Order: sequence, then structure tokens, then C-alpha cells
Amino acid sequence: MRFFICLWITVVLGADTAAQSSVPSFTIAMPYSSEIPPYIWLDRTTGKPVGSIIDNHELVAQKLGYHLRWRLYHPTQDQQVLFEEFQRGEIDILINKPPPTFDEANLVLLKPSMPMASLNVFTPSNSQLAQLTVDALPDFRGVSTTMTTASLDRLLEKHPVLSKDLQLVSAEDMPSSIIAIQQGQADYSFAERSSLIIALRNAGVIDNYQIMEPPLGYFLSFMYYNPQSDFTQYEKGLLDIFFKYLNNGRLEHIKIRNMRRYIRENHDRTD
Repeated sequence: MRFFICLWITVVLGADTAAQSSVPSFTIAMPYSSEIPPYIWLDRTTGKPVGSIIDNHELVAQKLGYHLRWRLYHPTQDQQVLFEEFQRGEIDILINKPPPTFDEANLVLLKPSMPMASLNVFTPSNSQLAQLTVDALPDFRGVSTTMTTASLDRLLEKHPVLSKDLQLVSAEDMPSSIIAIQQGQADYSFAERSSLIIALRNAGVIDNYQIMEPPLGYFLSFMYYNPQSDFTQYEKGLLDIFFKYLNNGRLEHIKIRNMRRYIRENHDRTD
């Protein structure tokens, strides 16, 4: 009797393992140099990427029946390594514009329906710049994170001031940009509006800064995939689901939920 029980357990577990291994799995690469809540940051307990971008794509993967493996890479330091991984067939999907080491002609571009995010300038409320418009940026010193600077070339509806020579220094992350302004090393910075609000709130200085209008431009979410990958068969389903969730407000709900999560976790960490 014990033999048949052991045999039954072996057969059931073996079947379950086989079922899991039959589920398609794709590696999705995304640039990351510092946290950009509510879109992406690293969980402080597990070290795994979390945020609305992760949740959005994991939700679609669950609906369409495939798994995702997340590969975060530095947008300037990991370009060659990522390209070599892609050549070996280890990368199926890339979020946002791929590094210049890639030939975009060999990739399939997808533009899933996602809320557009604005890039806004912020400056101290009592500064001279706060009394002017964004057209005056070339006359002032700015600071920007590596991720934001690398993303400027993919903005939509770019403000004409971005075609001028801006005095920009680099900062590691958004808190570092805020510190640079506080220490008089820069007069302004710019960031995606939602992540900017979170950063100013966490720094306890949100009432001391002005977010300037109009935006410098808008980010449109897009992705590329390798046409040699089996992901081809999921293209239409992915686009249909993102369009549905944009229109019914689910994507906005996921974003707001992650804003609250990040603020709560940061509050718990600093208490």
C-alpha cells in the first residue's frame, strides 16, 4: 500500500512540475539606475523589482498564460552586456528604447495603450525661476538623474527649450537632485510628475517647491520584442488587454495603489 501511495505522489508531483515547465517564459529587460516610484523600485526585503510597471506586465502575463523573468540593466553601463545576452537569445522583450548597441530594425516595436506621463520642471517656490517660464531654463543651472537624461530623446510633444543648451549636472537619484538644489548647486530639476510628487513628499519639502507648467514633454510607454522569440503569438492579446485596462481605469488604479504602497513603506522605514 505504501508503495502505491509513494507512486501516486511521484506521478502527481511529476505531472505538476511538467505542467509548470510547459508554461512559456520570457525575459523582459528594463533600464534601471535608481528607483522611480510608483513605476519601479526594489523591494527592501526581497530586492526584487516592484511597482506599477511590474504589476501591469505581470497582470497581462497572467491573463495570457506566460511567465516573466525581469532583467534590470543600467542604461549606460550595461549596454554591451545586454546586447550580448540578446544575441544569445536570452532577452525576449525590452521596455522603452533599447541601448544604441541594438539595431532597432531587428526588433518589433509595440505601443501598448498606457497613460502618458508628463516630465515637469520643479524649482524652489522662492527662486527667481519660479517667477518665470520654462523658456528661461538655459539661463539657470539644472540637475538631472541619469535615467531622466537618457529618456529625453523619446519624449513626445517636446518643449522647444529642450533643443537649447541646458546647463545640466548629473545626480544619482531624485533625492540627490533635491539635495543639490537645497545646497545651491542647481536651480531646478525635472522628473516625471508622479515620482516627483512622491520624492518631494518623502523629503518633507513639497510645500517649498513649485512644479512648473507646461511640461517639457510626455513619455509614451512602448516596448520591443525579438521577432525570433515565441512572444510573437502574444502580441495582439497584449495590446488588446492594455487598451481595455487603460479605458476602464485599471491601469490608473494600479499606479495609485503603488504610490500608496511606496509612501507607506517609506514611512514605516523612517519611523
